[in-house]
Amino acid sequence: MHGINFDNSAACCKEMAPHGLVDCVACLDEAWASFSDTLDPESRMDATWLLDAVRQARDTGVRKSDLLASAGPRVSRLPFLVNQLIEAEVAQVYWTGYDSLVLVSAHHVAKWSVVVSKNPLINEFPRRWLDIQGTKVADFWQAALRAVMGLVIFRPGITQAEIRWRLRSVYDRQEVNEIVHFLQTEGYLEMRLGDTSVGTEWAAFDEEEESKVYWFMGTKHWYQV
Repeated sequence: MHGINFDNSAACCKEMAPHGLVDCVACLDEAWASFSDTLDPESRMDATWLLDAVRQARDTGVRKSDLLASAGPRVSRLPFLVNQLIEAEVAQVYWTGYDSLVLVSAHHVAKWSVVVSKNPLINEFPRRWLDIQGTKVADFWQAALRAVMGLVIFRPGITQAEIRWRLRSVYDRQEVNEIVHFLQTEGYLEMRLGDTSVGTEWAAFDEEEESKVYWFMGTKHWYQV
């Protein structure tokens, strides 16, 4: 039955809502069935293990370091699988957390989100550039982009840890990560790693990794932001 989450309360459902963080059990099960059909047997087993581990942690989530420590022989394949599960049409997991980076199952993501609509129910991650309906406010989004760009322009090679520290009174961990990811994807920023143990495949970095991730100007001019 659509529109119901794991504890039988109202859920954000893809069939009812135009956007939002889907936690409808029926939507997630259908999406997983379609996604798992595209995987080879080994990847399907790895993805099943990953989802089970994250779901067992409920809304607390699993720290990246703990996930890597328990991954065993599948550790090298983990970044690719996590990214696939996040970027799927209906995401199965999400990176979240403010003090620490944690991976949370879509079944429990409502605890990390805010309600922007009650009918239909729509949950979104709290972001400074979203209004109370969950719509992006262009001026606020541009201000966020320029805040990060300004730091990199005047401090080439600044670490992500320092970016987050300097903007801590305005933007949280997840907001900073979303901003730099967008700027990198669009070609405004370039990421370099100071330690080969930090994989570029990851879409988010934990506290230790952030001090080894350096940001430089990209191929696009800063004034185009």
